[in-house]
Amino acid sequence: MRRVNFLVFCYGFAVNCLQRRRNLLLLTSLLASQIVAVACLPYFKGSFKGPAPVTDSGLFSYYRYQFLFYPRLALRQKSDQTYQFRGVPTDEMNVSFAVVPFKAEEADLLESLNTVLTAELRDDQGSLVCLASGPLSESLRGTSVKDERGKWTDSHWVLSYSATDAKFWNAACPDIKMEHHRSYVLKVKLDQIDPRTPDKMLEPRIEGGGIELP
Repeated sequence: MRRVNFLVFCYGFAVNCLQRRRNLLLLTSLLASQIVAVACLPYFKGSFKGPAPVTDSGLFSYYRYQFLFYPRLALRQKSDQTYQFRGVPTDEMNVSFAVVPFKAEEADLLESLNTVLTAELRDDQGSLVCLASGPLSESLRGTSVKDERGKWTDSHWVLSYSATDAKFWNAACPDIKMEHHRSYVLKVKLDQIDPRTPDKMLEPRIEGGGIELP
């Protein structure tokens, strides 16, 4: 009789353990599904307030989010422009300046310009988020690189371009984390204009999010 009771106890204990394991697996699966679902939720573009149209290209695009600010700046003129905005995604974002229009044969000239471009981003408390400043000719130094810890080794303006598109970016303003509910001010200044500057416009951009495929 004792053996029967022991067997019944063992059976009940085993069933209970299996049930707990199933519940744990179910809970884990539900949690993982919720995480994926939240990641796949589209950013509500209507929550953005600022002088820029918003593009959301989806989770599996890179960059997913693009904010193209206006007015653009004339590259051959001194200018000092301020852009105030709020409601950006919490993904890591990058500040850059698209050259519009662009032709590949103009890349060498653009990289050699001594024009000084300054970009300063602050939050609504006045705290500095990022600051990038220097002559565009810093592009001649080549692309900025990261060290073994993933940190940028230097920061200078770099011209990245394809056959039809180009933009200046700076390692001082990549991978920025901003808060959705806070306001931000981006100040952009063009100074010491190089007399060789072609008739181009600079379009301030904030881009980020998505998945960069190998």
